[in-house]
Amino acid sequence: MTTALVADNTERFVQSVTAAERALAEAETLSEVVNVRDQAAAIQRLAATARYGLRFQNMAAAFKLRAERKAGQVLAGLERAAPVKDGHGAFAGRADAAGGATSAYTAALDQFGIAGRTGRRWQAIAAMDDDLFTQYLALVDEADESLEITSAGLFKLAKALETKPPKPLPVPDPEHVHEFVCRVCGSLAAL
Repeated sequence: MTTALVADNTERFVQSVTAAERALAEAETLSEVVNVRDQAAAIQRLAATARYGLRFQNMAAAFKLRAERKAGQVLAGLERAAPVKDGHGAFAGRADAAGGATSAYTAALDQFGIAGRTGRRWQAIAAMDDDLFTQYLALVDEADESLEITSAGLFKLAKALETKPPKPLPVPDPEHVHEFVCRVCGSLAAL
């Protein structure tokens, strides 16, 4: 492949991503967002098969994550069926799964062929802090073209940065409280 041909192809690639990003910004319905997300996945496959390099693959992958984030925001706003409990009070599914009326959420998943797990993953991406999301994309972009942008990498970063509440200190049982206090007070008296 000549240098001019590669440059022309990569220029068209960037134009495709830019046009798709405009379409994502204008998309309001789940149908529009899913269509743009599918375009992003196709652009990402094109970058890989045409061997444009990891930089272009990451450009498409970042765009795909932004589209999935927007799809998750739309899904999160849809009405869900009420939870159904079994005879023992345990969660037994949702009303639409138990034969009740289909919720807007379930209908949307079915209409667009989105698996429930995928819908939950998109909503998890949508629920992530904006700074965390952009920080992940920037960190991978700044890497020396050795890292690939993936939703798994985004979730790993979120988990690594997750702050867990400190474990409470153990409380001694009442029988040993006096002994514990005497030991601590004795240690303080020796100072």
